[in-house]
Amino acid sequence: MLTNRYFALVLLALISNIAWSKTTLGIHGPERIGVVPNRPFLFLIPATGDSTLRYSIQNLPVGLSYDEKTGIIKGATATEGEFTVQLKVTDQSGSMTKPVKLVVGAKAVALTPIMGWNPWYVWGCTVTDQKIRDAADIMVSSGMASHGYNYINLDDCWQDKRNADGEMVPNSRFPDMKALADYVHSKGLRIGMYTGPGKTTCGGYQATEDLDFDKGISFLEKDVQMYARWGFDFIKYD
Repeated sequence: MLTNRYFALVLLALISNIAWSKTTLGIHGPERIGVVPNRPFLFLIPATGDSTLRYSIQNLPVGLSYDEKTGIIKGATATEGEFTVQLKVTDQSGSMTKPVKLVVGAKAVALTPIMGWNPWYVWGCTVTDQKIRDAADIMVSSGMASHGYNYINLDDCWQDKRNADGEMVPNSRFPDMKALADYVHSKGLRIGMYTGPGKTTCGGYQATEDLDFDKGISFLEKDVQMYARWGFDFIKYD
């Protein structure tokens, strides 16, 4: 009980601090950001300020661009290397700059810890498309995204069965996975996916059946390719 109470107090303090600082001019988030060459890149600059907040960036690699109103960087670049870009935010109170290093390379993945939200301990197997969309909205409106939280992850219980081609089919709570990923991306956030190597997941739903060692069966490559077509950025392989 003491542990739960302590956790609740820490969480309340974190939320209160973020709410207080939503309009205080500042640039937050990591100092190193990984970019995989020739792959879609998406990053929301974690910044706070008043309603007049605007963004500007210098020295972005060729192929990447940004929106001065939303602070969303996106695109794809083929140029490998390390680029020190200058982020700048401006509002009625003034302006602030911060150097951030973009590391462009084939292994430039997860250079800093992933920060985001997972629905399992809130919704479990009652998760829906709309609840994931709502979580993305709240991530932005609460100010969490402005402080570096940028992943909305879908956990277990989204699966139905495989079709005749062996492709995983989402259940009725998730009518259009690509549209869901596109919605989360429109907020400048990334979206994660869940699967597991067994026949069924922890929740009893269809899993990847990556059983090479046992029966020579594996849907892993097929599933990963499908998740990529849907636009998912992250896989929790449980």
